Amino acid sequence: MSSTIVRAPALFSIGLLVAAASLQAQTVTVIAGNRGADTENYSTALSTTGGLTLKLGLQVDYLVVAGGGGGGGSGTDTTAWGGGGGGGGGLLSGSVILADTSYAVTVGAGGAGGIRSGSVSSQVGGNGVNSVFGNLVALGGGGGGAFKIQGSAGGSGGGGGGRGTGNNLRTAGGAGTSDQGSAGGSSRDDDSTGRVAGGGGGGAGAVGGSGGDNTSVAGNGGAGLASSITGSSVTYAGGGGGGAWDTFDGETAGSGGSGGGGAGSTNGNATSGTNGLGGGGGGVGTQGVGGAGGSGVVIVRWLGSIGTDGGAISSGSGSAAGYTLRTFTSGTDTFDVIPTALASTLSSDISGSGALTFASAGTVVFTGSATHTGGTNVTSGTLKLGNGGAGGSLGGAVALATGAVLEYNRSSDATFGSLSGSGAGTNLIKKGSGSLTIVDGSAYNANINITQGAVLLGSADALDSAVIQLGGGAIASDGAAQRTITNDINAYNTSAILGDAVRNGRLVVDGNLNLGSIFNNRTLEIRSDVVIQGNVAVQELYGAVTLAKTGTGTLTVDGSINNSGLNTVSAGALIVNGSTGSGALYVDSGATLGGSGTIGGNTSISGIHAPGNSPGIQTFSGSLSYNLGSQVLWELGANTESNTPTVMFDQIVVGANLSFIAGTAFNLSFDPTSTVSTVDWSDAFWLSDRSWLVYDVAGNTTGLDGVVLNVQDWLDGQGDSFSSALVGSFSLSQVGQDVYLNYSAVPEPSTYGLLLGGLALAGAAIRRRRKNSK
Repeated sequence: MSSTIVRAPALFSIGLLVAAASLQAQTVTVIAGNRGADTENYSTALSTTGGLTLKLGLQVDYLVVAGGGGGGGSGTDTTAWGGGGGGGGGLLSGSVILADTSYAVTVGAGGAGGIRSGSVSSQVGGNGVNSVFGNLVALGGGGGGAFKIQGSAGGSGGGGGGRGTGNNLRTAGGAGTSDQGSAGGSSRDDDSTGRVAGGGGGGAGAVGGSGGDNTSVAGNGGAGLASSITGSSVTYAGGGGGGAWDTFDGETAGSGGSGGGGAGSTNGNATSGTNGLGGGGGGVGTQGVGGAGGSGVVIVRWLGSIGTDGGAISSGSGSAAGYTLRTFTSGTDTFDVIPTALASTLSSDISGSGALTFASAGTVVFTGSATHTGGTNVTSGTLKLGNGGAGGSLGGAVALATGAVLEYNRSSDATFGSLSGSGAGTNLIKKGSGSLTIVDGSAYNANINITQGAVLLGSADALDSAVIQLGGGAIASDGAAQRTITNDINAYNTSAILGDAVRNGRLVVDGNLNLGSIFNNRTLEIRSDVVIQGNVAVQELYGAVTLAKTGTGTLTVDGSINNSGLNTVSAGALIVNGSTGSGALYVDSGATLGGSGTIGGNTSISGIHAPGNSPGIQTFSGSLSYNLGSQVLWELGANTESNTPTVMFDQIVVGANLSFIAGTAFNLSFDPTSTVSTVDWSDAFWLSDRSWLVYDVAGNTTGLDGVVLNVQDWLDGQGDSFSSALVGSFSLSQVGQDVYLNYSAVPEPSTYGLLLGGLALAGAAIRRRRKNSK
């Protein structure tokens, strides 16, 4: 697999790469992300005009050294002597940002040395093999020439062989490659005196030496180049020395260049280049085989410890302290970047009329200001909008591809005009104290995870299809208007917040509220009116848990609350139109309990009891007790006393015992807030005594004599006061275990307070009338 590597400009330490094929082509900006979001920062202003894609890449330093060329060999025993030294392998070094995930690596082997042979072609040293990192290709060193044969071209060129082909002429060395190596040295010239001297192979840092003038002194290999990529200085890609022979015994073979170059010989086999350094092999003087070139090496390093695969991994030391290294010494392999570990901070301001695309598997923290108008697309990885402060904004519509994550983490407020996205792993994560308003999220059917602050719904269908996870944050309307959530809300922390006390808009949840946590106690904070049309499902993995309703808002549950542990209402109101589980229910002072459903456990009220839904019938499966400071609000919405319960007056059905503490207040209302009252004091209905069954009790009733019936100048449905129309009175009575509210058309001489004495016969008569009417 091959991936493109483009060298980073030398002046940009974080390595900005911008490539635009034409005026119509989209600009791609790659930002280094290997040092982590806390230390890697890019701040150059960006424009989306024409389209802009931002990617993260791993910024690395690299050293790529190819295999060295083999040294030239000798001919027969009587002819063709003085092979040239092999050239050092080509050397590439620098810094790049790797924007892809996998890069092909090849480590070039050294070229074979020329052999002792009558065949001229076999006498020439073989070129080294190229080394590859992505599309960076270091060329193998050129093979050393043979007697009167030119050295081969390569990363560095091989030295010229033997001697020239005419008086005062030389055999040329092979050419080197620009930015990779140097040319080989030429042989000595030919004066027909029996002297030969090959040229030295070129090195990455210097050209090879030439054979001596009219002498048998061979050229030395060219010097290589030093690199400290490993943390200490090492020289690579030196050229091999030339071979020399002299019938007058004055020969001197060339030495290998620094960086692993092999020495030439005067008689017998020459020295090979050093493996792992890419040195060229030495040339032969006579009767021997040229030295083989040394194998190359590929070394990649980067700051930090971002995950990668391929080669041998090590931690840098010395000048490379803090770096991680991958070293490749033979064969083929791949260098794989694990992109999910990449991270960077982008503090640039972004403007323009085109679209902005974040396309990286890592994490980008954006703290700049985006005023572009073409929308924002997150196609992969994680885009963090802000780092907890006020910075970080996006312009236009926001779209998340499948698996992409957008994390909102700001202390200031912001608005997404449009949010879309779908698929597994797609997430909008809400962090930070600032609120995020979503105006149109109707095309978003993925996860929204709210852990801090609030997500505000800016339209009726703001989050029609989203899967909402509450982990400590809040969800609410953006104003006074009612907003509806179609799906369930899953609250996985010990507390969940619904509604907003300042904006005070009603929140309706069509689905369920699932309260799941491994902890025992759960808190449900209701800050404005909230309606759960499904169930409140309390996860009880390890037995019964406590569920506390807090906040000044009213929570209405149309389905069930399945909690088997203690339920408390510490503030605001709980309206149960469905049912609760077997857990006991306690209503604190100042809090309210209402609804037309069934309370499954024993109930104790220290606050306000407002049965029904103004008005209505409420059922308690267990006992009901009123504590110090408790109040009961009883409502009548029509001129009726039907003993078959209707929604026109409140009735409380108690499946076990009913008890009152002394001082319990019993308040009457004849103009309920949630229905159109037709109570009319001027109607003839009020000219006769009346009675209403308030408590239908299956167990025992105690303490009724301590209840205080508050006397007020009640208003009817037309706004007329009781005192201006009637002279009758109200009282409470106990008949058996049931409790009745009674109206006397002619007032008693004493008071409008609680009247118990003398009403037993009247109560019995009322009960008989009820029985006869059935």
